[in-house]
Amino acid sequence: FNGSTRQYLNLSLVFKYWGPDRFEKDSKVLDEYLSSIFASKDCDRKKYQAKSMPKEINLRSAWNIVKQLPIWRSYKDYKKFRANPERSKEEYIKIHKETMNKLKQLEKRGFSKEEGISAFFEELMETMIPCIFEAMGGIFVVLGLFSKLSKGRTEGKTKEEREEYDA
Repeated sequence: FNGSTRQYLNLSLVFKYWGPDRFEKDSKVLDEYLSSIFASKDCDRKKYQAKSMPKEINLRSAWNIVKQLPIWRSYKDYKKFRANPERSKEEYIKIHKETMNKLKQLEKRGFSKEEGISAFFEELMETMIPCIFEAMGGIFVVLGLFSKLSKGRTEGKTKEEREEYDA
């Protein structure tokens, strides 16, 4: 659920398989405050992990969720951006412009009372998804660099080294 400045997620099922230490490392690049929460002694895996999986979660239901994730597409977009960043950037700009034009048209048209707001919202999402996925391909390429810079900034051996990464 969303708070005024944060999003909250129940990690009790995740803590059955991974501990806070994994999330502490992974989140450090994006959110040092979140990382410090995972690193704190209050984030106790044994205390917060679920005792068992809900009966609704089984291999079949998990597979149905995984099939909906665009894993292969994300991987291909990542490889494309990594192989040729300049061309990929140009393609992204083109997709972004097309998406913005479609969104402006949808905004002008608005939703119809016959179809309802849900159908309009679904149409908006279908319009934005290609642009979002294309952007994610580029983001995954630079996340490695941000991770390296963040690590140097927080774990540098000397103050000068940490400041150099911070600059």
